[in-house]
Amino acid sequence: PLVVGVVRPGGPAEAAGLKVGAVIVAVDGHDVLGEHAPRYETLARVAVGRTIELGLEGGETVTLTAGKTP
Repeated sequence: PLVVGVVRPGGPAEAAGLKVGAVIVAVDGHDVLGEHAPRYETLARVAVGRTIELGLEGGETVTLTAGKTP
């Protein structure tokens, strides 16, 4: 599973309500579990300024806009 390991204080993920330990099950509506797990690369290559929707285990979704890595 894709588990959120770090949420930077004041960053886009924190502003969206994403929490450390959350399990991501979808990115922009695309399943990232099981045989679809390689889609995690989508998260690693999000362009600054792009908005994505993360589906979380339990049915919650968060929408965030990617920022620059400090």
